[in-house]
Amino acid sequence: MATKNKGLSDAAVRQIITAAVIIVIGVLFCVAISALDVINTIIGIGFIVAGAVLAVTELIRKKCITTTDGITGALMIAFGIAIIILNWLGALASLLILILIVFGAFYIVDSILLITWRNKKNMQGFAVELTLGVVAFVLGMCLWFIPEFRRFADLVFGIILILYGIYLLVDAIIHKK
Repeated sequence: MATKNKGLSDAAVRQIITAAVIIVIGVLFCVAISALDVINTIIGIGFIVAGAVLAVTELIRKKCITTTDGITGALMIAFGIAIIILNWLGALASLLILILIVFGAFYIVDSILLITWRNKKNMQGFAVELTLGVVAFVLGMCLWFIPEFRRFADLVFGIILILYGIYLLVDAIIHKK
């Protein structure tokens, strides 16, 4: 009778590593809210290390790094370098806030078009779309124009990341058993 392998599967190891990275990023958002350069550097290094590990793992497993995972590793390294050198997280955060504002405005306009031009009977669709648009627009405007709100949002986002990382960690451990 063959013995069962009691080690962690590759998927579980990846999930544990992902959980650890997410928890660290969450903590950084919570404690280093004003230190965007530090966050850029740490997250950039994280991407570089994760990409290198992915590429080296492919090299060891398949003796080739031009596989999907190897190329993903190379892209992660490039993204990590860009985060550090170009401070992409600040620009990315600003871009996401602007996307939130624009999509909110689009949903507001589309909800008005829904009720006036397309289907005057669909009040439920109008209410859902208008609510979604107003919430996205107002949230985006608050994030853009109120620095204290943005710091609070960073803290909440950090807490959400920590909780999600803990969930992933517990999930990987439970599935191992």
